[in-house]
Amino acid sequence: MKGFLRFISIVLILVCGVLSFIELRPVIKNVVDDYAAFKWLGIGFAAYYVLRLIPTLKKNEDFLQVFAHELSHTLVGLLFFREIHSFNAGEREGQIMHSGHKVGILFIALAPYSLPYITYFLLFLSLIIKPEFVYIFDALAGFTWAFHIKCFLKQTGSYQTDISGQGFFRAYAFILTAHLFNLSLILLSIQNGIINANVQLFTAYWSDLYQAYHFVEGLVH
Repeated sequence: MKGFLRFISIVLILVCGVLSFIELRPVIKNVVDDYAAFKWLGIGFAAYYVLRLIPTLKKNEDFLQVFAHELSHTLVGLLFFREIHSFNAGEREGQIMHSGHKVGILFIALAPYSLPYITYFLLFLSLIIKPEFVYIFDALAGFTWAFHIKCFLKQTGSYQTDISGQGFFRAYAFILTAHLFNLSLILLSIQNGIINANVQLFTAYWSDLYQAYHFVEGLVH
């Protein structure tokens, strides 16, 4: 049963990955056509790589990355109603201890490598901010997104038990799909707000699935 469920999860991940790849093209085209709307996102993104050169920030970057890593496990664990027993983060390593049912373990284990939760929080927060100040949150979204990607590049590897425990193929397929989805959703959110971006993206996914279904149906009949 466990093997069957893992197979189903792989199929779903691959389907989502294909949909995310297909819908990324029009999103990128939109960025090229209206690049000025993404100016502050880009400034914030670049600012992270400049500011991280400041000695004080540089010295604490390892701790902040580990802290963000463990916090992502914690937050997603809470979303799946896990009981959190301990939280530890140091300069080189960290760990959280939790208990509960097995539902959501894939999301909990791979959250640090696939979920820029601070960026999404800022994008949701920007919905209640006066329009004249939204650019600040665009810049902060870019800054935190860059931080997430830096963490991802440093922390992702086959040595991670988070990854190996989920099966390498399934884990890396999930992470790649998540990054394709994040790229589309964050870029759409800058233009349209994160709620409209979700509606737009998932409507496009549904449309692609509908067209694929009718294409296969036509081949069968």
